[in-house]
Amino acid sequence: MSSLYLFGPAISPYVRAVRLYAHELGLPLAFGMAPAGNPIAPYSPDHLALNPFGKFPILLDGDFSLPEVTAICTYLDDLAGASGRLAALSSQQRATVLRWTGAIAIYGRLYTMDGFMLELVFPQGDNGRPRLDVIRGNLPRVREFLAVIERQLAASRWIAGEQYSMADSLLTPFLDYLVNVPPLDEQGGLLAPDSACRRYLDNVRERDTAKILQQG
Repeated sequence: MSSLYLFGPAISPYVRAVRLYAHELGLPLAFGMAPAGNPIAPYSPDHLALNPFGKFPILLDGDFSLPEVTAICTYLDDLAGASGRLAALSSQQRATVLRWTGAIAIYGRLYTMDGFMLELVFPQGDNGRPRLDVIRGNLPRVREFLAVIERQLAASRWIAGEQYSMADSLLTPFLDYLVNVPPLDEQGGLLAPDSACRRYLDNVRERDTAKILQQG
């Protein structure tokens, strides 16, 4: 039985990213908020003992704990042995994968989550309603992030080149959330039907890992 457990909420794009990549690697991965059946509350002393920054996800492998999504995916890739994606890459290809993985991990949150997706999912307005002024105020940053991704995907099949990588597992949850955001201005939906981002998401949904997206 696998000892791997991913501590974090299912709704987190970072938790979903690790689950996607583990599935791509063929690694069984349990997940949730109760390692070894023991619930741990967010920001509790037990959570902060695993990650002093109080963030998710955290990979638990026996007595070993590892936060930060790029480090987690790299560790899983190594555990996968011959099924891993990184070992066969050149130094430059590997660096490119890590570059995009790290960039999406940082800027995906800064540009699309803070004041936008988090406001839609966890509204902070009166009577539990989303603050539309905050959401619309952050809309240009979301489009800025997507414009960068669009240019990259127009030049290559996957975000870090012609082969699927951990960077794609990280990008996918963000696009999967954003494609479902209803139009908020005259420009319409965030992912146009004929965009490279939409074609990319369609390609992802044809992979076996799409079942992870369907699970939420």
